[in-house]
Amino acid sequence: MSGAATASMDSKATDKKAKKFFLPQPAVDLREALYANGRQPSDSEKRAVYEMIVKMEGCESYARKTHSNFCTHIERKRKTGFRDYVVAWLQQVPNPSLADVLLWSRVLQVSPSVVFEIIMAEVPRGVTEFVEHQHALSLCNTMSPSV
Repeated sequence: MSGAATASMDSKATDKKAKKFFLPQPAVDLREALYANGRQPSDSEKRAVYEMIVKMEGCESYARKTHSNFCTHIERKRKTGFRDYVVAWLQQVPNPSLADVLLWSRVLQVSPSVVFEIIMAEVPRGVTEFVEHQHALSLCNTMSPSV
């Protein structure tokens, strides 16, 4: 490859790097406010913040996928941190009630669904199979005709 061709390729690579998009500080602040103080925003809140950001000057090219990836990254990272707490609590309370799940979610400042997802991921498959089997048996017992 000639030196001119290599120089041309280098300038194209530099041009791509130069065009990398960065959010202005007000847009960054909006995104961070979504998750401030342990908040777990709803889908409609995430969508509303995205729509506010794309209306800002210089943010017209901010992609919905980029925003979605940002939200997913924060939520995954957060869930990983919460997992240790929930696992420790499960050792003390292996069969938590709804009240326990609500209490734990309040302590962690997250939606109860986040705590529930972690609990379900930690429950061994054998336990869930046993529960499903018991449920099926109870359905059979309620459906059998009376004599």
